[in-house]
Amino acid sequence: MYITRLHRTACTLGLGILLLASCSKSNSYEQAIPRDAELVTAIHLDQLAQKAGLEDKARKAKIQQALEKGLVSPDTKPFLQSLLSEPQKLGIDLRSPIYFYHSPRAKAALLMRVSDRDDLGKQLKKLFSSTEFKQTEEQGYTLLSPKSGPEGQEIVAYDKKTLLIAVPEVGTEIKQLLQETMKPKKGQSFAETKYFEQLQQVKGDIRAYLDLKSLDKSSTLPAYATTEVSKIVFGANFESGRLRITVQPVYKDEVEQQKVENRMKLIYAQSITGSLDKYLPKSPDLVIGINSNMAAAMKKLGLAATSNAEEARMTMLLNSLISGEGVLAISELGSSNNAYAYAESTQPDAIDSVAKWIGSEGFAAVDSTGAHQYRIQHDGMTFDMGHRNGINYLISSARVGELLQPQAGRPTPVYAEQIKGKYVYLFFDLEQFIQRSFLTPLIQAMTKPVVYQRLQQLQYVLMVSDRTQGEVTLQLSTKDNALQFLVETILDAL
Repeated sequence: MYITRLHRTACTLGLGILLLASCSKSNSYEQAIPRDAELVTAIHLDQLAQKAGLEDKARKAKIQQALEKGLVSPDTKPFLQSLLSEPQKLGIDLRSPIYFYHSPRAKAALLMRVSDRDDLGKQLKKLFSSTEFKQTEEQGYTLLSPKSGPEGQEIVAYDKKTLLIAVPEVGTEIKQLLQETMKPKKGQSFAETKYFEQLQQVKGDIRAYLDLKSLDKSSTLPAYATTEVSKIVFGANFESGRLRITVQPVYKDEVEQQKVENRMKLIYAQSITGSLDKYLPKSPDLVIGINSNMAAAMKKLGLAATSNAEEARMTMLLNSLISGEGVLAISELGSSNNAYAYAESTQPDAIDSVAKWIGSEGFAAVDSTGAHQYRIQHDGMTFDMGHRNGINYLISSARVGELLQPQAGRPTPVYAEQIKGKYVYLFFDLEQFIQRSFLTPLIQAMTKPVVYQRLQQLQYVLMVSDRTQGEVTLQLSTKDNALQFLVETILDAL
């Protein structure tokens, strides 16, 4: 039930941003985010509205119509009619960021800045039926809570600066949840931490902070992973011709930062040069590149010593397959015998050990074809694996002669400039995949012609990373803002 109402609230906010005029800003409501929040997301609706091209009257009308369809129901119709007739009476300042957060006491919570408490109270009465919710006046704020009890349902609280809609965790005392949000004491707010400060510094229309340890508290990390960064911030920014997402770590202190950076320098000693690109097919659908010296780094850092000797041996063996640049390419996703992998290596014997392990475990049939060279057969597919001229390779046997020779005339990849100085990258050619993949007939059958035509404007997805920070880019073939492209595509689909 609470998911439905939170969805309804999101639709309401969408309508509001279309219709409300500018209001003054304040960050005091951000104090309501608890200090131990594990996920915090800030959404800048004013920026999103501008980039979506909502000044266009025809587009604005289409969006409004779509949002109305998502809201129309007997209990929300009065609210919708009121909103459309007097949008300035919503009572929420949508020019300030809307926050979504999760904490140990709140499964999900929405936090918004109040511009007019009286107007907001009137609108909430239309959204939250008096037959389902009871209203009480607490110490300085108004509380709407379900008459059937808060277990698994949302509560609503607001005062002159803050609106909170939250779903408490099972066993949480509502008073405690409200105390930490509506009446926070000094030192109890996430807004007072350096994590919030770094979140504010990230560029993006949508920004987020995540405590990675909260994803699976029951899991146990390997000993060597416990010193890694556990908190990250990222920002999603809609730009001309692309969507760009940046990710960066949040360090506990300078000691942790130095430790992680030193480790990354050992693992990723040199940046990618593209030295192996000449071996790849000319127009692959997918390319993954890395420059790693993991095996040497593990030895130097003592990370190979674990309680499981066999696991440590296999980890070192697999890592020894690459000591420098490595690349994996798939020329056509969904087709057999189209995968190619190359890696610089100074240890040709590692190939022999891997081939022996594959055969002994029964993963595939393995036959030797020469010194450090093997043919692997499994499930109708045949690959050649080996070491030649300082390079380990795994190639479709049908093309081994062709792809063990550098390819002349191969065009420069469209992503070539963007991976310079990076250590890891992933390139996915969306344009080729949409037009000629095994899923193309299905995509065409499930979308309207106008939508399929618009999807062909997607060029590629590129993920790049230096030692500690990453970036994801969704590139379009047009110069339209990526959000405007997304909005138009959804509206065409509807």
